[in-house]
Amino acid sequence: MTQKLILPFRSPVVVTAGYKCSGYTNYMKTTYNLSGMIHYGLDSVPTNGNKTIYGSGKGEVIAFGEGKACGKVVVVRYDDVYNHVTKSALKAVAVRYFHLDSFGPNLKVGMAVTTDTVLGVMGGTGTYGGGSNHKHLHCEVDTNYAKAVNTPTLKGSDGILKSGTGTDTTFCAANIWHAKTAAPYNQKLSGTIDNKWVSSKDVTIPSL
Repeated sequence: MTQKLILPFRSPVVVTAGYKCSGYTNYMKTTYNLSGMIHYGLDSVPTNGNKTIYGSGKGEVIAFGEGKACGKVVVVRYDDVYNHVTKSALKAVAVRYFHLDSFGPNLKVGMAVTTDTVLGVMGGTGTYGGGSNHKHLHCEVDTNYAKAVNTPTLKGSDGILKSGTGTDTTFCAANIWHAKTAAPYNQKLSGTIDNKWVSSKDVTIPSL
């Protein structure tokens, strides 16, 4: 049965950097002298202080570990996922969660994931994680689930992650996210739309 994935926080959520936003590309150039960097994920933070990251639906832990650039990372595969933008079902997607401060206490490769599964705690780990002053969750969604640990963000290996395959198979996480508004989820997605860091596509999701 096709599943509608929900936001990974039990809180209202604010998007701070959207998918392929120009603000990120400019920031990486001016701050790190890295040209042509593309933001393949969606960065977000919870507004109620609950930084626990939960599974978005029924899935499986594919990998987790720590690297220099992306920090602590968890990779989950979700099968039969509804895309509310295209109004169609995807056979599966890989979701990569970057920059965690810590992993869920029971996390294991191969374990089943539900919306009650604690994947970790939002953080700022890794060179591009923002550190303690800019903690956030970076989520990448990839249709190439067979290469779940390959991210176009990298040009080489970084812990459990490997460089991209050469073909961009990512898309905006907001396309498959839904907001579960009832307690204890209390979800809502928002952001300041400036079309540099955040656009309307990054914050437009249905409610459940």
